[in-house]
Parts: sequence; structure tokens; C-alpha cells
Amino acid sequence: MKKIINGKTYNTETAIKLFENGTGYTANFDDWYEEYYITKKGAYFMKYWGGAKSKYAKYFNNNRNTSEGTGLIVLIRNDVIRALSNNSYNLNENAINTYLDIQEA
Repeated sequence: MKKIINGKTYNTETAIKLFENGTGYTANFDDWYEEYYITKKGAYFMKYWGGAKSKYAKYFNNNRNTSEGTGLIVLIRNDVIRALSNNSYNLNENAINTYLDIQEA
């Protein structure tokens, strides 16, 4: 997925995937899925998908109906770290250690 936001290109094909979050892609309307990325220039973003009753649902017809929603959101480092601590999976540990610089307790 590729999107231009504020004059900058965010592309899941060329960025480095850090990790994933969510309940996955299933037939459940409540399910949602997120992929977290960093660009070659160090910008963070998230690709998302959500079913018709999820937090990413798209509303239409004067908010009487919903459908699945997809898109990209630009993030800051703290947003990514917060998401990493909430049920993350498929971790790219090398990229996380390189780009997030999380300190050991």
C-alpha cells in the first residue's frame, strides 16, 4: 500500500516492517489488524484494516451503515512503542533494536 500524506510518500513495499498487532484478518466484523513500519528516512507509520464493527470501520449513509476500513496513519516514535507493548506479534527484532532504541530496564 502506498499513500502520500503531507507531501511525503509512505509505502509498505519499501519501508521496513517492525511488527504487527490486532486480531487478524477473519470474517468477524469486530476484527482489526495493524502493521507498523519505518521508512528509510526514519518516519513511522501504520497500515490498518478493520471489519465493519471494528475501531477502523468506515461510516456512510449518515452514519447508519458501516463497512470495513483500510488506510495508513503517520505516527511518532512513542505511538509505535506504545503499540509494541500491546499484544504485538511477528516482531522484527533486529529492526526494533536498530530503529526504536528501547532501553533495557
